[in-house]
Amino acid sequence: VVTIIGLIAGAAVLSVGVLGGNQSTQSEALRLQAILKLLHEDALMQSRDYGIVFSSTGYQFYIYDHQLRSWLEAENETFLLKHELRPPLRISLVMDEQDLILAESISEKIPYLGEPHVLILSSGEMTPFKLGLSQLAGDHLLLTGKLDGTVDVFNDEP
Repeated sequence: VVTIIGLIAGAAVLSVGVLGGNQSTQSEALRLQAILKLLHEDALMQSRDYGIVFSSTGYQFYIYDHQLRSWLEAENETFLLKHELRPPLRISLVMDEQDLILAESISEKIPYLGEPHVLILSSGEMTPFKLGLSQLAGDHLLLTGKLDGTVDVFNDEP
């Protein structure tokens, strides 16, 4: 199932990639949206809990291990590996109407107290969030995640 999800996510990324280099904000937003939707479905079907930690320049996926009671990096799934954005793309994150201060890069220690920023639970629930993707002089897009697991992409003009 995870292999099928990887293939679908890869196809979505490749189909968006043909839009050209000036569409990098849109392609990154659609890539993340596709992965989150697929993880939501996989969480329901496989009874897994997923988590995502964000930095200003990328994100990392985790899978919850119920036996160890800890979040482990998703190392065996190619599309869940740490993802660094191409400069000058930047991420901003709002949760509970609060702007979060994100680490500059995913490799830095992230003070998330052992729990990722966004959870995708086997119950079908997802931590609500608003994620901004922007360039210094260019596109500004907003991804919104809702409790029911839906993820939408909007233009977010400054």
